[in-house]
Amino acid sequence: MPWWTWPRIGVAMATAVLLVIVGYQIGIRQTPSSPTASPTSMTFALFLYMDQVAEPRVYPENTLKVYQEWGTNLQEKGVDLSGDRLMENGALLFIKDKKIEMMSFEDWDLVMQGYYIFKAESYDETLEIASSNPHLKFGGSVVLREIDRP
Repeated sequence: MPWWTWPRIGVAMATAVLLVIVGYQIGIRQTPSSPTASPTSMTFALFLYMDQVAEPRVYPENTLKVYQEWGTNLQEKGVDLSGDRLMENGALLFIKDKKIEMMSFEDWDLVMQGYYIFKAESYDETLEIASSNPHLKFGGSVVLREIDRP
């Protein structure tokens, strides 16, 4: 199967749109000065994905608590962190034959389940934060992207 299938292009487009929305939300939420971030800190987005086609996953009952403890632990260490879980609905829009088409959430292979926005002093610190995310332990994958801020 070629890499450019319509569903994959659609996922890429949806991710790009989500990046713009997240960036806008960051701009709205950002305070003039953060006591935990230095002027040299970088801002990153961590996107959490899960493959819906793979074997069904069994999550422990305390899954939400695991994510909350991870975030609280980082915040206690001084990491400026925020994030949200995404609802299990949505649509993927893409252009096919010069028309806008829609694919329902249930038909996606790879689904973004949530995201975090955080600041780090170095790329090594960023990798440490991303690799400690519990989503990896539950069989998911994470995408780490630096946010371009002027």
